[in-house]
Amino acid sequence: MAAQAYFVQGGTYVRYDLDADHADAGYPRALTQGWSGLDGTGFEDGIDATLDLGAGKAYLFKGDSYLRLDQATNAVDGQVRTIAGNWPGLAEAGFGDSLDAAVNFGTGNAYFFRGDAYLRYDIAADSGDPDGARAVADDWPGLGDLGFAAGLDAVLNPGNGGVYFFRDDQYVRYDVA
Repeated sequence: MAAQAYFVQGGTYVRYDLDADHADAGYPRALTQGWSGLDGTGFEDGIDATLDLGAGKAYLFKGDSYLRLDQATNAVDGQVRTIAGNWPGLAEAGFGDSLDAAVNFGTGNAYFFRGDAYLRYDIAADSGDPDGARAVADDWPGLGDLGFAAGLDAVLNPGNGGVYFFRDDQYVRYDVA
């Protein structure tokens, strides 16, 4: 099966074939056509961020809440829950009421972004960095110079050594090494 990414805007999404480097035919589609159980959750008309922790589950974030999806069945797997109290360290770092983007680096850490700050999240420990949020411009060389230190729309790690940061109608590839 081809490696895929999903790009969401409002209540629609496009499935993107990473190997072929193009959007799949028949898109965009409504979010509810891709993931069953979204109707009535408040997530059917758009999301703020997504996170794939690599264990067959993906997380959709919107406002102060999140939903878990089962990737094998493409269905909602549980109730709408609040970020605060369920993602240790996020609320304490100021990320409990909304997120701009999130990404799993595949190194045991996920990163959450909001405004001009980010928070490293230890997946195994299920906890945000005890030092709290830090400025993107201070710790991600080059992103500030290119205008990607604040207001991110999405971050994608396709596993090819680069991470893609999206903002408005532009993106930048960031070399992980």
